[in-house]
Order: sequence, then C-alpha cells, then structure tokens
Amino acid sequence: MKEKEFREFYEKRRSTPEATKQAIQAVKKWEKQLNGEGKTIGAATIDDLKLYISKIVDTGESTEEKLLAIARYLHVIMRNDLYSYMATILGGRGVYNSISDRLADIAGEKKRKQVFHGFEQPPLGSEPEVYPSCTRELLERLNSTLPPEQVNLVLAGNHHRIPLEAFSEMKRRYEATATLANSSMVSIKD
Repeated sequence: MKEKEFREFYEKRRSTPEATKQAIQAVKKWEKQLNGEGKTIGAATIDDLKLYISKIVDTGESTEEKLLAIARYLHVIMRNDLYSYMATILGGRGVYNSISDRLADIAGEKKRKQVFHGFEQPPLGSEPEVYPSCTRELLERLNSTLPPEQVNLVLAGNHHRIPLEAFSEMKRRYEATATLANSSMVSIKD
C-alpha cells in the first residue's frame, strides 16, 4: 500500500487523524484479502474489487466511509478503471433520501410515509444493476400517490446534491455552442 501518499491525500482534504487512520485500515483490509490470494491492489481486477465489495455488503460491513476510502485510494494510485467502478456504486448515494426529503417538503410528511413505507433501498455498495428496478418501484409509488405535477416537482430537485457551480463550465460550453450553431458562420447547403 502506498500509505504515505494516501495519508497525504487525506491531510490535503483536512481530514481528522482518526478518519485518516480508518481510511487506511479499510484499504489495508482489502489489501490483506488480496495478498492472501497472491494479489495486490495495484494488480487487482474489476472482478477482485466486485468480489470484495460484494463480501462487505453481504456481511453488513459496507459503510460509506470504507467505500469512499477504497475509491479515494484507487484515485491516489491512479487505478482509474477500478476508481470508475467505485464512482458508479457511490454516485447515487443519498438520492433516495433526497427524494424522500423533497417529497416531505412538497407534499407533506404523511405522503412521504405513504410512498416510502416498506420501500427498501439497495445497500450501499450494491451493483449498479440493482438500482433500475428499485427506482422503477419508487416511481410507481410516487405516481400512484401524487398528482403528476407534484411528482415532477419532487423529481426535479438536485438529488445528487452537486453544487450548481459545478455546471458553470458545461453551461458556458453549451451557450458557446448554441451561439455558434445560430451564427451566420454555420450554413446548411442543399
């Protein structure tokens, strides 16, 4: 493990010494399992990562902090192939809770309870393939409980909680493209 680099990464993020220690422990636990199989994190395959994540999900050991630690370590050692997978399983965390909160704000606590009673989110770290059926169930519950206008309002929120500033560069590019497309420099000939 490149512990020094990983520790520096956490220090730059201004993490507490305890959070840094726990992150290192989370990565070392995966590393220990791989070493027992004669492998290293640097040479791990996507299947090795999926197997480990599946194991900690099944045993109830998957926490956001552990999964983020593994993802961040993969980023530090530039294992972009494995980091991309981690991004897919972590990218949606909090979306269902955000929808629940927005539903309560728009339609009230009673409607939230009606929609979310018995609804089970996939455990954190679940394979991306499990989310579409879960999301379909949530949409069916929303559509059977609320008028279409309210469903649209509930779903229109920034549920990934990405700061609006993160979109400013994309917006600028879009506006530049739209300007270019509408300019006299572009012409379509028959």
